[in-house]
Amino acid sequence: MSRSARSTAPAPVTYRIEAVESAVKATIRQVTQPQVRDVMWDTWKAAISQPAADSPGRMPWDRDSAVAVITTDAAHRAMVRMLEAIADIESRCQIRDVLALEVEFTPH
Repeated sequence: MSRSARSTAPAPVTYRIEAVESAVKATIRQVTQPQVRDVMWDTWKAAISQPAADSPGRMPWDRDSAVAVITTDAAHRAMVRMLEAIADIESRCQIRDVLALEVEFTPH
């Protein structure tokens, strides 16, 4: 098979972690209970630690804090875990809607 005939998989779509975290922080600010905000933030940080380590732009010498991007799928999974920290379903749905609006304008 010639080089030109081979198909290559498209690169995964990524977000800059700082842009996604900005949307997450704006969302968490909308939660009125401080303890729920704390749990949401802790859950977010834990949920992005592995995806950040698996970042397509990560080099072997990078520390996790040096990783700048996260795939769209990994960001979505981390946000879902963060929302699951909200026990009240009605509140979770309201905050999910806020998060969706915040993320909609997050640049890739």
